[in-house]
Formats: sequence, C-alpha cells, structure tokens
Amino acid sequence: MGNVNNKVILRAVNLNKIYDNGQVQTHAVKDVNFTVFEGEFIIILGPSGSGKSTLMNLIGGMDQVTSGELYYHDQAVHTFTKKALSKYRRDTIGFVFQFYNLLPSLNCYENIALTAELSKRAMDVSEIIEHVGLTGWERHFPSQLSGGQQQRVAVARAIVKSPEILLCDEPTGALDTETSVQVLQLLQKINRTLKKTVIVISHDTELLEFADRFFEIRDGRLTEREMGDVV
Repeated sequence: MGNVNNKVILRAVNLNKIYDNGQVQTHAVKDVNFTVFEGEFIIILGPSGSGKSTLMNLIGGMDQVTSGELYYHDQAVHTFTKKALSKYRRDTIGFVFQFYNLLPSLNCYENIALTAELSKRAMDVSEIIEHVGLTGWERHFPSQLSGGQQQRVAVARAIVKSPEILLCDEPTGALDTETSVQVLQLLQKINRTLKKTVIVISHDTELLEFADRFFEIRDGRLTEREMGDVV
C-alpha cells in the first residue's frame, strides 16, 4: 500500500459535467462520488468515451464542474475562480498524458528545466533525471529518444515542480507492453519514494497490479471495484 494514510486529499460529492453546444447536451460525468487518500496509487479504468478524461480534467482543474462538489483537502475546488484553478493546476497537480507533448527544440534537460523555472518549489532537475533513469540522456532531443524515454521525460517534467498529485491520462497508451510496465514501475517508485498520490486513467486492465484501489467508469458513472474484480 505504499505511503497510504487516512488523510483525505481528494473528495468528490455528486460530481456532474454537462457539455452544451446549444443544440445537444452531453452528460459526460454523472453523479460521481469518490474519496482518495494521501499516498494512494489509484487506477480508473474505462473504455473510450466513458468520461474518464473528462473526470481527470475536473480533478486536475482543467475544466469546471457543472454541479456537485470537489474538495482538495479542505479547499472547495468547485468554487474556484479561473485564477484559483490556474494556481491549483500549477502548484498541486502534475500531468502526464498519452502523448508526451515535449518541445522538440529543447533537449531532455531543458524540457524538464522549463517547468522547474515556472514552479515555486521546484526540485533539482538533475536529481529528477536520475530518479527517472535518464542520466546520460540529458542533452538528447525528443527525436533522439525512444517512446519510453520520452514518457520518462514527461513524467520528470510533471514531478519536478513537486506536485502533491500526479494525474496520468493513458500514460502507456502509445507504448508496447514491456515499456508500459517500465513506465508503471516508475510511477509506482515515485508514489512510494517521493510520496506522491498517483491517479492513472486507462483502458488497460494489465495495469491493475500496480494499484492500491481501482475504479471503473462507464457512461460517466464511477464505481469502486474489488482488486480481484477485473472488468
């Protein structure tokens, strides 16, 4: 169970997100309730279009809830202004995506350092590079790195600003099976040694061995499952 304790870091109460383009309403997240404890490694499983990326956007402050409540510790995220959401994203959340979104004109070190420069409590870049297993690759550009190495740079970039929560949206979606396991092992190492709360959103049931708990999301509804209950 890593560093899990009984202190709640995230809590959602009847969370809803409705997109309305004027003609059609899409109810992407429906009455979602969950509690996440500090230090947990959580996996949210769901097929494409299930609402899992929308849920991540709400948790990460990239989108605002339509109704319901979302709390980070005792802070009511659902009441945040756009400025407050921006600060929450910058200071609290580290994001890792399926596609690495690295700047091709910057090398490995520079991609990570750029994020560090924008953070108030950045960790040492060289230390993070060592932590993710990229020592010796600092001066390589993204085009000179494998997919797994690029995802390691993306993970390093997410954690160098010392966020409390690491949100990962299909972080292994573009990788082969062996490399996927390596990336999940890296996320587990970060969870345990750097004491970060990690939430991974994926469609891949193979990732469940890394989770403390897992949830299933279908048609916008979230259900907690037992660890032996593979969907």
